[in-house]
Amino acid sequence: MLKLIQIDRVVFNNRWTISPLNGGLYKHPINVDQKKQVIRCKDNAIIDKISNALYLVDNPYELVPVPLKSNLNKEKIRNKQAEVIYSILRRIGNKNFLTSLIYSFLRKEIFDHTQEAFDFLATLPSESDIDENCLQKSLFVAKTSRSFRENGVIFIGAHIPTSQMHAWVIENNRQYDTIDRVWVNYTPLLAITN
Repeated sequence: MLKLIQIDRVVFNNRWTISPLNGGLYKHPINVDQKKQVIRCKDNAIIDKISNALYLVDNPYELVPVPLKSNLNKEKIRNKQAEVIYSILRRIGNKNFLTSLIYSFLRKEIFDHTQEAFDFLATLPSESDIDENCLQKSLFVAKTSRSFRENGVIFIGAHIPTSQMHAWVIENNRQYDTIDRVWVNYTPLLAITN
């Protein structure tokens, strides 16, 4: 089962959070003594997993490079079940954040590895707009990839000066979405993991 973990961050003398209920971005005034970053979770294994992934988000030059394509066989590329799952996530959309999360919590492992799931998405003609579908792509990977369960973390972050938001996946010291390179501009405020 996927878990949502809030990551409070202090930027420009305000504490920024993303609501796990509606996906909204919130700004709160802070006390001078408040920590720069707080992970709201009591499970030490999850805190370690998220902390390791956050380190890589803050230091993207330490990510392990990924090949441009996996060895995804043609049967999985033409996987109708995966197409249906993704089209449902696209129809639910960004405005129904909680519904998207609930649908993603019901896992249907189709791909052995996260890179295969991203390679499948790259074959779809509807994937020309990276920013608009980033949440659905990340939730699709969490729902359909076996390897995500052990090692993956979805981050939802904000570009604080503009309040724009973006979602991406870090797994096994890698960012497997070879199309998405804008994630480095966003401050992670919510983590989704198993």
